[in-house]
Amino acid sequence: MTEKLQELINNGSYMEARNLANKMYEEGEQSETFWILNAEIYRVEGQREAGYACITRGLQKNPYNYELYYMLGEYYKSVNMDQAYLCMEQAEYYCHQSEDVEVIHAAKEEMVQSGRCQVHPVSIVILSYNSKDIMKGCVESIRKTCPLESYELVVVDNASTDGITDWLRGQEDIVLQCNTENMGFAGGCNQGIELSAAANDIMLLNNDTVVPPNAIFWLRMGLYERAQVGAVGPLTNYAGNDQQIVGEFHTREEYLDLATQICMPAPNAYENKVWLVGFAMLIKRAAVDKVGMLDTQYTWGNFEDKDYGMMLTQAGYELLLCYNSFIYHYGSLNMAKDKQKYLNYIKENGEKLKEKWGFDSARYNLADQTVLAQITENKKQPICVLQVGCGWGATLARMKYQYPNARVYGIEEAGLVARFGHYLAEITAGDVAEMQLPYQEEYFDYIVIGEEICTRSDVGAICQKLKKYLKKSGKMIGAEKDKEEKETRSFMTSSEEYREKILNYREKSYEYLKKIDECLKNRTAASITEFLHIFQEKELLEHCLSCIPELSYAHIFSVITVKEIQKRKEISYLLNGNSVRELTEVLKRVEFRIWELEFERTPEAENHLYETMQQYFITPEAMSCIIVVSAMDKCDIYLTVSCIYLEHQGTEAAIDLLVYALEWYPEDERILQVLVSLYKKTGKQELAESYEEKLKCVQQ
Repeated sequence: MTEKLQELINNGSYMEARNLANKMYEEGEQSETFWILNAEIYRVEGQREAGYACITRGLQKNPYNYELYYMLGEYYKSVNMDQAYLCMEQAEYYCHQSEDVEVIHAAKEEMVQSGRCQVHPVSIVILSYNSKDIMKGCVESIRKTCPLESYELVVVDNASTDGITDWLRGQEDIVLQCNTENMGFAGGCNQGIELSAAANDIMLLNNDTVVPPNAIFWLRMGLYERAQVGAVGPLTNYAGNDQQIVGEFHTREEYLDLATQICMPAPNAYENKVWLVGFAMLIKRAAVDKVGMLDTQYTWGNFEDKDYGMMLTQAGYELLLCYNSFIYHYGSLNMAKDKQKYLNYIKENGEKLKEKWGFDSARYNLADQTVLAQITENKKQPICVLQVGCGWGATLARMKYQYPNARVYGIEEAGLVARFGHYLAEITAGDVAEMQLPYQEEYFDYIVIGEEICTRSDVGAICQKLKKYLKKSGKMIGAEKDKEEKETRSFMTSSEEYREKILNYREKSYEYLKKIDECLKNRTAASITEFLHIFQEKELLEHCLSCIPELSYAHIFSVITVKEIQKRKEISYLLNGNSVRELTEVLKRVEFRIWELEFERTPEAENHLYETMQQYFITPEAMSCIIVVSAMDKCDIYLTVSCIYLEHQGTEAAIDLLVYALEWYPEDERILQVLVSLYKKTGKQELAESYEEKLKCVQQ
C-alpha cells in the first residue's frame, strides 16, 4: 500500500493520501517508507509537529535514512538555520545516490549563501596516553560515524610508552603533537585547542571512548539550539554529574546497541547544567575565545572540567546535557593504575577549586531525587515550584527537564552560589526569613524546603511565612514529611526541648544496647534468635538507629550473623571475643569502600567494594543497611551496587537489593525500570508486570 500512497502524493491527491495513511496506520503499518510519506503529507497540511513525530518514528526504524534527515532539515529551516544545515549535512553523509546528493548539496549551499547559517566544523581534541588499542578504536569510531567535512582530528600525546605514537604518526588525517613529558589533562587539552583550526568549535574527547553513530551530530544540534549555548555533553555509561545511565547493561556492545535508541530526535532533549564532565564536552568556538583555556592548576586531571563549566556559566553561557546523545566511556584506565596518587590529586584539586570560587561546589552538583519523587503530576502539567535553599538550581533544572511546562523558582542565601543558576531557574539571592518575597499569594503547586533550611532554628517561622504562597491544593516538601518530623520541628526552637528529646532518644537507645549485650554474652541459638527479633521492633527501627552508630551496626551485625550461621553451622565462630567491635571494623571497611565509590566512580573502586562484600559475606539486606547508614546519595549507590551484583552474575542479589531500595525510593523510575527488566530476564513475568504498572503510575 505504500506504493499507492506514494502515487497519491505524486499526483497531489493529498486528501486521499491522508485517508489512506490513516487507514494504513490503523492496520499496523510501521515501515520507514510509510513514516517518510506520512511526514510529507503532514508537511503539506502545515502540521509541523505531527511531521516531526513521523520523522522520529522513521529514524527509530532506520537511523541512517538520508531522506529523513533531509526532511528534518526542512523542518528546522524556518526556525533554526544552523540546525537545518546540520541535518542536511547528515543527509548528505548517508546518501549514496548521486542525483539526491546534488539536491542535498544545493540545499546546503543555499543555506550558507543566505547568511543565516553560522555552523562551524568541530576540532575533536583527543589527549593520548598509552592504551594503544583503545585509542585506535576511538579514532576509528569517529571516522566511521562523522561526515569528513564536519571535523578535524587533533591528538596530543602525553609521552606515551606503548607504541601508540608510531601509529599516530602514520595517520594522515590527524593533527599531532607528541610531548616528551606528560603535560597533564588541562595542559594537553590546551595544546590541542591551540593546534585546532581557528574558527572550529572544540570537542574535548577522552581517548578511552567509543563514538556511536549520530552521537556527535546530536551534540552539535544541542550546541546550536540557541545562541546562548556555550557547551554540551552526552549521556554515558561511566561518569558523574548525573550524566551516567543506570540499567542492566554489561558490555560495550550492549551500551552501543542502547546508543542507537538514544541518538534520536527528542522534543525535550536538554537539561541545563552548571558544568559537564570533560570526557566528552563540545564547546562553541565563540565561548572558547571569550573564556580562554582550561586552568592548568588542577594537577594530572579532575576538576578542570567543573572549573571550566563554571567559567562558561559565569561568562553568561548555557551548558546543556543532551539526553539524545550517548558516548561510550571505558573510564579512568590510566588514573586507576596509581590509586593512591590519584586520590591525593583528587583531594588537592578539590581544595583548589573551593579556594578559587570561594565555596564548596560539591554540595550543589546533583538533583535531589527524594524531592523529585514527591512531584506526582502528569509530566505535561504546567506546575509552579519554589525551592528555598536551592543552591545553584540542580534540582530545579531536573524538574524543568522532567516537566517541560513547569515554572521553577529558587531562593538561595549564598549569593556566590546563586549567580551560577541564572539560567537554570529564576533564583533570588537572599535570606528567606528576612527578604520580601516577590511572588503572588497561592501561586505555587509545590514549595520545597531545602535540607539546610530544615536545620535552622527558625524553620517553623519560615514555613509559616511561605504558607500563603502555596496553593490550597499545594504541597510543602521537606517540611512536613511525617508526624515525627513535625515534632522535631516543634522543639527545634527551644534548646531545652531539643536537649530533652535527644536525651530520651539516647536513653531508649541504651536500653536496646543492654538487651543486645545480654544476647551476645550468652552466645546460644536462642539468644541469637532473640537478638534478631529486637531489630524487628518498630520503635528501634524508626527512632533509634540514627542516634547511635553502634546500634546501626548492630542491626547489620544481626543480618550478617544469620549468613554466618547458615554458612558455618557454628554460632560461636563469629561471636568469639569482642565481636561487636571487630564487626564494626569490618563494616567500617565496607563503608569506606562506598565512600571511595561515591568520591570517584572507577572500575577499581567498584572492584574494591565487591571484593569486600564477598570477603565478609555481606548479604543484600546487610548492604542495604550499610547504604542507609553511610551513603551520601543513597539512591545512586543502591543502583550502582545492583549493577556490581549484575556484573558478577548476581541477578537475584541485585533484585533483592533494589526491592530494599524501593522501601526508601518507592517512586524512583530508574529503580522500577531495572526491576522490570530483571524480573523479565529471570522469567518472573507476573512480578515484571506488577512493577511495570507501578512504573506507569509514576511516569503519569
